[in-house]
Amino acid sequence: MHVPGRASALGLALVLTAACASRAPQGISDRLVTRGGSASAAEATFDVEPRSANPREPSERHAIPLVPIPKVSPGPTLESENGELRAVLEALAVRETVDGHRRAAAEYWKARVFDRADRHLTLAIALRPRDAVLFEERARLWRDAGVLDRALSDAHQAAYLSPALAEAQNTLGTVLYALGRVDAARERFVRVAALKPGAAYAQSNLCFAAFAGGALEQALMACDEALRIAPGLEAAQQNRVRVEAALSAR
Repeated sequence: MHVPGRASALGLALVLTAACASRAPQGISDRLVTRGGSASAAEATFDVEPRSANPREPSERHAIPLVPIPKVSPGPTLESENGELRAVLEALAVRETVDGHRRAAAEYWKARVFDRADRHLTLAIALRPRDAVLFEERARLWRDAGVLDRALSDAHQAAYLSPALAEAQNTLGTVLYALGRVDAARERFVRVAALKPGAAYAQSNLCFAAFAGGALEQALMACDEALRIAPGLEAAQQNRVRVEAALSAR
C-alpha cells in the first residue's frame, strides 16, 4: 500500500555494500528510489551510476585510461660489478669446489651480504662436513653480523672438530666475550696463547679478557708479551694503557 509523503520523509542516501546486495536486511527493500518519486517496488530502480547506451560498454564515468607502464632497467648488482666474484660464480656453475665457495663467501662477506656468504660457506661445509676451518670461518661471519647464537654454535663445532686449532679457540673466545661470558672467554685465550705462543693477537686478546675480568697482573703480563712479539700492535698498546690506569687507581 502506498503511503503519501513516506518517500520524502525517508529522503536518505543509502548505500548497499557488495556483501549485502544479494539479500537486503529485513525491512529494507532491495530496490530503492533516491531521487524522489514513487517508492513502490514495481517503479523503483537502482539509481547508483549512469548506464551506457550499449550495456556491453562500460560507462565513461568508470572507464580506466590506458597508461603505458614505463620499463625499468635493472640497476647494477654486486655480481655484475665485482669481476672476481662473477668469475668465481661462473666457475662454481661448472664445478662446485670448497675453495670456490670460500672465495665467493669472502667476496660477499666484504660487501656485508651475510646471507649469501653464509650460503656459500654452508655449501662448502656440505662438501667437507668435518672441516673445522670452515666452521670457524662461518662462526666469524655470524659474529661480525651480530648473530651470536649461530656464531657460538659454529665456534663450538670448530673447536670440537679440531681442539688444537688456535684460530678456532680464539674465535670461540671472541664470541664468548661478545656474549658477556668473560671468564669463559679468558680460558679460551689462555689455550690460544699455549697453542700459539708466538702469536701477538693471542696475547693481546688474553690481556683484554683478563683486564675485563679484573685479573690486572695477568693482563699486564699478556700485554707485555704481545708487545714483545709485535711492538707496533695497536690493540695491545691500547690494552696496556687501560691496564696501567686500572693498576694506578688501586
